[in-house]
Amino acid sequence: MKIFNCFSLFLLLLSFILLPLFNGTSIGQPLDAPYGCHHIHNNFHQWGVFTHRTEEAQKVIRRSDTLNLFHYEIHLDVTDFSNSNLRARTLVFLESLMDSVETITLDLEGLEVDSVRRHGLPLTYSHDGRYLRISEENLLSKGDTVYVEVFYGGTPMTCPSGFGGFYFEDGYAYNLGIGLAANPHNFGRAWIPCFDNFVQRSTFEFHVKSSGGRKAFCVGRFLGEQELGGDTIIRSYLMEQPIPTYLSSVAISNYRTMNWTHEGAYGPVEIELVARSSDLANFRSSVEDMEAALDALEYWYGPYPFERIGYVITTRGAMEHPTNTAYPANSIAGGQKSTRLMAHELCHHWWGNITTLTTAMDMWIKEGPAEYGAHLTQEWIGGFEGLWNSVRNNHQATIRTAHVNDGGYFALSPMPATNTYGRHTYIRGASMIHNLRGYLGDSLFRHSMQEVLNNNYFSHINAHEFRDALSEYSGKDMTDFFDDWIFAPGYSDFSIDSFRVIESHNGQYLTEVHFRQQQYNTTHYHNNVPLQVTFGNHLTTRAVRLTGSGAFSTDTIWLPFTPDWVVLNDRQLLNMASFSTLNTITETGDINDPHTGARLTTHSIEDTVLFFIEHHYTAPQPVKSEDPDFRLSVNHYFKMGGTFDESWDAQLVLRYNGRGTFPLDADLTSITEDSLILVYRPSPELDWEEYPYYTKNIFVPNDGNGFINIHKILPGEYAFANSYFRDPTNVTEISDSPGHFTFFPNPADNELHIKSGGVEGRFNLSIYDMNGRLLKKEEAKSFLAGETHSLNISKMESGSFLLLIESFSADDFTNIYEGRIFIKK
Repeated sequence: MKIFNCFSLFLLLLSFILLPLFNGTSIGQPLDAPYGCHHIHNNFHQWGVFTHRTEEAQKVIRRSDTLNLFHYEIHLDVTDFSNSNLRARTLVFLESLMDSVETITLDLEGLEVDSVRRHGLPLTYSHDGRYLRISEENLLSKGDTVYVEVFYGGTPMTCPSGFGGFYFEDGYAYNLGIGLAANPHNFGRAWIPCFDNFVQRSTFEFHVKSSGGRKAFCVGRFLGEQELGGDTIIRSYLMEQPIPTYLSSVAISNYRTMNWTHEGAYGPVEIELVARSSDLANFRSSVEDMEAALDALEYWYGPYPFERIGYVITTRGAMEHPTNTAYPANSIAGGQKSTRLMAHELCHHWWGNITTLTTAMDMWIKEGPAEYGAHLTQEWIGGFEGLWNSVRNNHQATIRTAHVNDGGYFALSPMPATNTYGRHTYIRGASMIHNLRGYLGDSLFRHSMQEVLNNNYFSHINAHEFRDALSEYSGKDMTDFFDDWIFAPGYSDFSIDSFRVIESHNGQYLTEVHFRQQQYNTTHYHNNVPLQVTFGNHLTTRAVRLTGSGAFSTDTIWLPFTPDWVVLNDRQLLNMASFSTLNTITETGDINDPHTGARLTTHSIEDTVLFFIEHHYTAPQPVKSEDPDFRLSVNHYFKMGGTFDESWDAQLVLRYNGRGTFPLDADLTSITEDSLILVYRPSPELDWEEYPYYTKNIFVPNDGNGFINIHKILPGEYAFANSYFRDPTNVTEISDSPGHFTFFPNPADNELHIKSGGVEGRFNLSIYDMNGRLLKKEEAKSFLAGETHSLNISKMESGSFLLLIESFSADDFTNIYEGRIFIKK
């Protein structure tokens, strides 16, 4: 039974325009608009903006089993702001994909259905508050095209998570298409009778009635505004590209717009910011990097795919509704920059809006690339340093917080329902997209990701399809990558056990490198892992890519010099269970490296220094001695080296941490903080021994936190340990117990006074923040017994700080006498 063809559909819709739109029993009032479904139905798949795509790539793949809901015509009345009430009628146009369909079941939750009609005649239906079931008197056959017209209204629901649904809030009315705690997460059903899933894509037409100076903005192309008298208007939009219901959007408030055009790589792109007039200037300042983000994302992922870039201020957000992205008002307060959030939402217009996931267990497919889009934006703005810092900050947050927030270590796919929108999905997802780039290299990464989008245009994929597509388009087998990083939790940690030149020829040296792999909360050893290795000879360096697999592996590379030292992953090719930094040092001063957890202070320097430090979040290799004097950490160790000699006078501060959410040293400080020592070995062939050139600074006894000050840096591996038989002598406890000095007042405002008790001599006075950063130092201050000296702290910010009082000696390493914690008001 063929109900009607395209032409009869046009005539039918035209008749709707001429008939009263609501009868006396309906909830809503007439929302007349001169636009009908024929605008989209007659031009289905005919979007001129996509003529650069192949016909195959432009096809929309409909996955619903029985029905294809291809278009919605939504008439919405939001004039009753005071009662948070909406009234609506929605025409749902659908095609039967199989024979003998007797029921049309739509999602509509939290609103009251008044009637369901077709051709003005009532249809039999039931609505249980969640599902709207409409009976077909005549069974639908495969290929039949019909519509249903649903009249409904009430106060729409919102998600108990605080994100998702339809809000009336602070003079705004708008929807957020995802409910973080909803089941399913798609939340179009909060205001539209629909198929609420990720795979069903449809086109949309909106006619929104508002009053009181409020205007509606929706996804799609603006069709026009109709004045109904007084301050009541209807604004109409047409979304010609097929999108899932969770991307459908409306926002209503006393909005004004700011519009401009950016010349993108593929042509001009219109940009529209929508906010209240008092917020527009701050909005523009907050997203001032939008053009850079667009340029970066078009470079990596291809042409911007929609009619315009549109961001609209709402009370909550953000949500990537295409051309009408909901953007939270607090993110633009004071004009503060919100580049990360802005770029994340913009990148969703490729990953999520063009190609989305098939089921929520693969949420990383859209959230990982979107978050990485913010890193690509920072790279576009700040070059390699911008990318390096952005990626490392994200990965450090992943390593330190994802398992805490999400309650364990999880594979990205399949993700448990309770963690769909957890930190793994977002920040570990971004870390793994960076790893994907590392595996493929920039050129293949760019090509392959664009091909995935082009061949899944306005469609969906799962993780296995993503893997197979990347393998096809890159020409590389991505099985190991997905098995190691996507389908399994945790991380690998590679280190270099040794390296040596095994052959030379015409000034080239064949260098053999031996890798060791350790596991960090993962289930197996990783295979065929591309590793970035930097070799050094004096001030000459060469960064190359080698390959590691299994617990132990070997690879070789020809170099134009004989290497003296080697550092692994200093350019952050991959996000693993370690961080590495290679510093070029030419002058005195401080270098704070939050990723390796080290702070380096150069006191004097004669020649350029290359210094690297690796911080591995896996256990150091065991002590070789059968009767060791100490117990090694089981959680982490450091490796240091580079080009330097004894003329370089520098101090390195490492912090040990046995408390908090990432207590790497709890295994040691839980025994006793007093017995914690620093151990060292020059190379893996030698055994661990206590390092002779360090001092330990305890914050507060038994709080599990403190500093290790390394006064002389030697190449090799370092680790923390517990001494079995003695308390180390080079320790200062930083406490409030009486000592050789007193200080006052505490808290202090502009000056801190230090008074000597019975000691005399010259002392260094140093102030550190609680991360070990040196803020102020006065050297060789002479004290007589009972004498008081003052430190000016007026320019320091408020907070807690550490005062160290050290005896001064030109011949010996510094010996700390006193340490105190004080508060700056």
